[in-house]
Amino acid sequence: MIAEAKPTTMRYPSHKKLNMEPGELYGAPSEKLFDIDGEGDFLPAPDLQDIAQVLIDRCTEFEHLLGQKIIYLWRREGGEQQGLATMGKCQKTSGLIKHFAESEWVIWLAADHVNSYSLMRGQVEALLHHELCHAGEMIDKEGNKKAKVIGHDFDGFIANVRRYGAWNENLKLCRNAWEQLSLFDYRDGDVDKETGEIRG
Repeated sequence: MIAEAKPTTMRYPSHKKLNMEPGELYGAPSEKLFDIDGEGDFLPAPDLQDIAQVLIDRCTEFEHLLGQKIIYLWRREGGEQQGLATMGKCQKTSGLIKHFAESEWVIWLAADHVNSYSLMRGQVEALLHHELCHAGEMIDKEGNKKAKVIGHDFDGFIANVRRYGAWNENLKLCRNAWEQLSLFDYRDGDVDKETGEIRG
């Protein structure tokens, strides 16, 4: 006798977070939500999709993403890479995943880190913008547009910059960007002055 498939109800955070103030605490899905109905390590993230869609519609740097299907997820745990918290990831789909996802990109944010670092609404938006910046495109030899993961503009160390300043062209470009008015007004103590990390 074959067991009848048990219908599952997809449970995910359906908060309307689009209209939150930038300084409001965001609140990613809790650990308990990931265990409901055996969802495992990922949850659909319609709240992130709403925010990302506004960014894609408004930011010229994302014009190539207009009309593309992107899957947004919350991940239970982001883990670490080289001792730093992995806050999110943008992945280009291919092969079997692309077939079933019917999407060029999957973007996930780490629920555990968003909660433990007490990220605000504006910081979650900035994190999504960061991940969308990885979703680039290139023109192949036949002139077709293809999805391409874009690496970071800056790779360096705070200690090096503190000691030597903007000593190369890459750092000079970053310095000019950093000198602009900050998008978020952090309260004293929100950012660790030694590491530059946002405190939880």
